[in-house]
Amino acid sequence: MVKKKVDPEGEMYYIGIKEPMEVRRELLMSSRGIIQTLKRYETFKTLREEKLNSVYELKRVMEEIAVLNRKLKRRLPASKIRMMELLQDKKAEQKETPQIRVQERVKEEKTRLELLESELDKIENRLNELG
Repeated sequence: MVKKKVDPEGEMYYIGIKEPMEVRRELLMSSRGIIQTLKRYETFKTLREEKLNSVYELKRVMEEIAVLNRKLKRRLPASKIRMMELLQDKKAEQKETPQIRVQERVKEEKTRLELLESELDKIENRLNELG
């Protein structure tokens, strides 16, 4: 294949291309590769958009769960366990040294376990009285 070219002075000259079919094939292969890459990019964009939508939906659901959880806590009757949890939350907010916190956590876990056991015993006693 011979190609015409014009130089800055306005004269025409021809450039010969060896194996024009091979060059054409290489151009088409490159074009095909670019188109495949663009397709993958488009699918990537759609996946990213779906991911963002899913993350927003998850956030919305988590906020809804948090609201419902707060409503549930407000409607539940007050009990010793709940009062103990409130006290523990207040204690956790206070700043203390880490060693003291670890020791208190062990004590609080024991007391919480004891409270749960006592509540369980009371419930079992009530069931025995009814049964």
